[in-house]
Amino acid sequence: MTTKIHLACDGKGRPLAVLVTPGQRHDSICARPLLERIRVPRTGPPTTLQA
Repeated sequence: MTTKIHLACDGKGRPLAVLVTPGQRHDSICARPLLERIRVPRTGPPTTLQA
């Protein structure tokens, strides 16, 4: 039994998201779920949308 650890990092090598899958799972299937786990914190005052 094997596992894979998929890791998304920023330009400085800091981890942004981690996904652990079975070893026999193809990497392309895991790309979207991995990228969807990345959260970018917003700084500054909140913005509002005008209708």
